[in-house]
Amino acid sequence: MSDPAVTPEARGAAGLALLRSMLGDELVDKITERNTVAPNWQRWTTETLFGDVWLDDTLDVRTRSMITVAALVPTSRSRELENHLRAALVNGVTFDELVAIVTHVAFYAGWPSAGEALNVLKRIDDERAAPSS
Repeated sequence: MSDPAVTPEARGAAGLALLRSMLGDELVDKITERNTVAPNWQRWTTETLFGDVWLDDTLDVRTRSMITVAALVPTSRSRELENHLRAALVNGVTFDELVAIVTHVAFYAGWPSAGEALNVLKRIDDERAAPSS
């Protein structure tokens, strides 16, 4: 996972930078603000989850995004799923690949959960197709 020579602060900064590149500054700022009530939660998110796990070079971020989406579909956690569907698009996963992942997961983890995931994907696709103002 992490290189012991890299300080926790450096891992946290790298994790936060990755998180910002995936989710955008506005959403990350909201998450960071929410996590002021649980500072360790923020540290674990940026330093451990994103600084260690997501930046471990055994898997690239594109692959990690696909795995994360597949793991989130059966949870029916629409907000978290939406964040990671959007991040997956940023990380190079195509829309069609996301639909295929959701479809595949449906047969293993539940049709209703996959249907909810497709609703979220449809909303994202509609937003992407809408003219920018």
